[in-house]
Amino acid sequence: FTEEFKQRYKVDAETKPRAKIRLSQECEKLKKLMSANTTEIPMNIECFMEDKDVQGRMKRATMEEMCADLLARVEAPLQAVLRTSGLSPSDVYAVEIVGGSSRIPAVRETIKRVFNMEVNTTLNQDEAVARGCALQCAMLSPTFKVREFKVEESSPYAVQLKWKQSMADEEAELEVFNVGSTYPQAKMLTFYRKEAFTLEASYPGPNHYQPVIGTFEIGKVVPTAEGEASRVKVKVRMNIHGIFRVSTASLVEKLPTPEAEVKEAAPAEKQDDSMDVTPPQTDGQPTAEAQEEPMNTDQGEAKPEDGAAVS
Repeated sequence: FTEEFKQRYKVDAETKPRAKIRLSQECEKLKKLMSANTTEIPMNIECFMEDKDVQGRMKRATMEEMCADLLARVEAPLQAVLRTSGLSPSDVYAVEIVGGSSRIPAVRETIKRVFNMEVNTTLNQDEAVARGCALQCAMLSPTFKVREFKVEESSPYAVQLKWKQSMADEEAELEVFNVGSTYPQAKMLTFYRKEAFTLEASYPGPNHYQPVIGTFEIGKVVPTAEGEASRVKVKVRMNIHGIFRVSTASLVEKLPTPEAEVKEAAPAEKQDDSMDVTPPQTDGQPTAEAQEEPMNTDQGEAKPEDGAAVS
């Protein structure tokens, strides 16, 4: 419309902020009208610039043609949802879309084509939020008795940790939480180090673009009495809001056992290390063992395993 008004009325909306805002508002109204009408719809603005009244017209097909490159992006996230969930369109019972922009006819047609079914628009956005909050309050209240609904939150992004190896300048990395991990959740990592070290948490992304979540300093790490690498246990946590953080770090020290007690003690059972996600320690390189802990869903926190070193 800016180019059209330049030619027809010799006015440039780009040069006047007030005129540009008015044109944007009128275009928004026109877009909403085109969602419900296929015919050509007029647009009139009085005293637009230099006391001139301007007029314009547009059809829905023209707008869709102009926005074809933007509308083509709708299908990719829909296909990604099906791949991530492991479902086929025939496994989906119903599709409900909420929000004004999702009800654009071109967007609805794309959703219908991907899921091979009609989409529903019976849900109001504000009403859905209010009803959900009321139901959650009733579930938490001791006064009301309602049917329990279990909601599991999952992370759409993976979280990885990076650190420098003690005997080399190379960086090591470990994907702590993968895509689709439910939260709240906590894991215990084990490092073998002789000095303080730094952990960098980030979201792994394509083309080496990895947004950094934060950097965590693990200090006060000293070698053992024999001069070997000490065992450092680091607990990482994704809280009830899906926010990653390093919860605690503990230095594990092995105390000598009196010889008399060793003879009387029963043979120890073999520990179950089925949760280890990395190979055992090698010379000069730290290792990280990830152990998933049982979650306390009432408090949104994970309880440590029995015997785990947690400060």
